[in-house]
Amino acid sequence: MMRTIWLAVTPLTLAAASPAIAQSAQPNAMMLAQAQDRCMTTIAVRASRSSTDNEAIYDEAVKACQALQEQLASAVRSEYPPQQAEELLTMLDDQAKPNFLNMLQRIRADRAARGAQQ
Repeated sequence: MMRTIWLAVTPLTLAAASPAIAQSAQPNAMMLAQAQDRCMTTIAVRASRSSTDNEAIYDEAVKACQALQEQLASAVRSEYPPQQAEELLTMLDDQAKPNFLNMLQRIRADRAARGAQQ
């Protein structure tokens, strides 16, 4: 008898839980910023193996990560008040290239240090 009741309740429990599992949460601004940063970093690591042209590497990364950048801007605008969102986006845009170029220097320095150790 106990077994029959458990089996009868289980499908109802699973049915009630299914909508929560089936729904996927939209990524928030922080998640998108991290994804966009990883995208830019991946391009920097790969492209810096064969090129020393920082501007070309930056342009390649911007182009490759454009969709994430657009999603990030949209998320920031939806999560923050308008003035704060625009200030944040301006700050991110202003810091993007200098941060990227610094990252390229660190990548190359790390490669050189690992090469010298081998």
